Amino acid sequence: MRVTNSKCLVAGLCFLLSSSGALAQTVSKNIAMSISSSNTTFTSYAETIVKTKIINQTGQTIKIESSQAIRIMMTHPRRYMDCHRLDCFAANYSLGQSVSIPNGESFEFEVNLADLYWNDVISAVQDFHRPKNMFRALPSGAYELSVESYLPARFLTPKGQRSVFRSSNRIRVTVYKTLMISFLTVRPIDE
Repeated sequence: MRVTNSKCLVAGLCFLLSSSGALAQTVSKNIAMSISSSNTTFTSYAETIVKTKIINQTGQTIKIESSQAIRIMMTHPRRYMDCHRLDCFAANYSLGQSVSIPNGESFEFEVNLADLYWNDVISAVQDFHRPKNMFRALPSGAYELSVESYLPARFLTPKGQRSVFRSSNRIRVTVYKTLMISFLTVRPIDE
């Protein structure tokens, strides 16, 4: 009898987890995020602009509040799922205004990655002054760039709106820390 009860409990939990996961997955597919960049090599003197596009196919207008942060991730390619120290870096970006996206339409915006405050997602030490620090915080190397956000989903209950986690495609980029070296040329002055 004990075995039967535990099997029922496990089967019930599996059903709840799989059905709720399927429901959340179905709802979240109605909002898509994508990113693109004309430049995949980021240096302190080159363009670090990323274009982000949010597509709404939920059947209703969605609203992204101005206070809602969009998280930009830079992760080293790795064989394991979790982030270790110096593997994953994140910066938050705010649209600065509330945006409504009608059903069937999209919203696009550009983010200059060099204008953001970046931090190691594993680090417990934070600088609360948040200066622009992309080329100080990120070690040189290859990264996968993506954008993440919790976006509005359909109403599941009359009590309020639910949000779903969405992540964009990943772009392989390279970050180089560069030193600005000035050369002084001395030429003799003709007398």
